[in-house]
Amino acid sequence: MKNAMSLLIALSMTMFTVCNSFANIPTYENSMETALEKMKVETPNWLEIATDFELIIEKNENEWLPLYYFALTKIKGIEQVVKKAKKDAILDAAEIALEKAIVLQPAESELFVLQANIYMMRISIKPLRGRSHSGLAYGALKKAKALNENNPRVYVLYGLMIYNTPKQFGGGEMAAAKWFYKAKEKFETFEATSDLHPTWGKAENDKMLENY
Repeated sequence: MKNAMSLLIALSMTMFTVCNSFANIPTYENSMETALEKMKVETPNWLEIATDFELIIEKNENEWLPLYYFALTKIKGIEQVVKKAKKDAILDAAEIALEKAIVLQPAESELFVLQANIYMMRISIKPLRGRSHSGLAYGALKKAKALNENNPRVYVLYGLMIYNTPKQFGGGEMAAAKWFYKAKEKFETFEATSDLHPTWGKAENDKMLENY
């Protein structure tokens, strides 16, 4: 009887340890929330945060949001890099992740906004790319708008594209104004699908509106 009780206690302790171990494993949502919180600090280390999303991708290969945020943090990370060749390599990684996300969620407006953003950053690295990449960026934004015309980030990027286009080609500060004001209007009614879905862009848009 004593041996039986000892065995029962040992089994109970083992089960408790196993259950406790599983309880301590972060869920997909918890991992995402932790990584997203790191993006909210005053000076995020974007490339380090990208690594966090890369780990989430490895364990959740059928989720598009980790791929999206990996690409987004890579895009933002090039601001912290000096060499142009390295910037292009970082954007290459972002583009690969984004392509995978589009396969998983081909009708998601946010993905095509980010695709346009990549093309725009390619131009910022080498302005001569504007001849080829401007059309690609506008094409991606047109698709993003068709998928969700209430997505405010569509209008922010339209505004930035036009703002940075020479006046002789229909761009410039005044031509971009209507897009920034349209983005402001969209942000006023925008509601993210969940706490994990994209919400960025308002601060950037508000900063541009200071010019007016």
